[in-house]
Amino acid sequence: MDNSTLKKFSYDNYSEIINKISGYLPIKSFNEIDKRTSRFLIVRHDVEFSVNRAYEMALIEKNLGICSNFFFQIRSNSYNLLSKKNIDMILSIKEMGHEIGLHVHLASFNENDNIKEYILNDINVLSNILGININSFSFHRPTRKILEQNIKIEGVINTYQDLFFELTDNFENARVRYISDSNHQWKYGDPFSIKFKNIKKLQLLIHPDNWTKSGENNIKNFKQLLVEKNQEVRDTFKEECITYPPELN
Repeated sequence: MDNSTLKKFSYDNYSEIINKISGYLPIKSFNEIDKRTSRFLIVRHDVEFSVNRAYEMALIEKNLGICSNFFFQIRSNSYNLLSKKNIDMILSIKEMGHEIGLHVHLASFNENDNIKEYILNDINVLSNILGININSFSFHRPTRKILEQNIKIEGVINTYQDLFFELTDNFENARVRYISDSNHQWKYGDPFSIKFKNIKKLQLLIHPDNWTKSGENNIKNFKQLLVEKNQEVRDTFKEECITYPPELN
């Protein structure tokens, strides 16, 4: 049963979730954890549609006094990671103390390719774009076949490797508990129904694109995302067309 008194997928609801879980587990980044770490809460953000919303989530976490991990795509049609605006926001997220990593999109991956080389090439691209060292990645919609490989690259963190994640059909009893808000619904357990006092290790996957100040259902949320993306395009057009004839402004 969901005992939250706040609207789901609102920023206040997110703050409530973080405050609840962190009362039981210490929040750590991936690079702070090794085989000797007995208890942890990892907060991970995979950014699918909006760098703006990732930035808003980072600000909320800054106000909560916590740091987390944000993973961005370089192969997304939803946002341009090369734009100055997005680069500036991501670097601001980094300056807040959050970790920045690569969200690996496998759409261009061919099974005949070397997956480690594919990942490292994308990591190098992201590092060069942002001018910072990138040493972690998460997969976008990985298949079970990919997860079963437990891919390990020297000097690079895979968020799905066995230190941080356990591939199982019974997540409730996993060695490392995993909770996700994928598809705007709670996968593998609602945070307000779980007894965190019985959990020692947890990875919490949050997609900033799912969350707003007011909290919306899936349809309204994506309609709002479209409005926000439309405004971004309109602002870009206005800036680029400022020297065009008046009838175009």
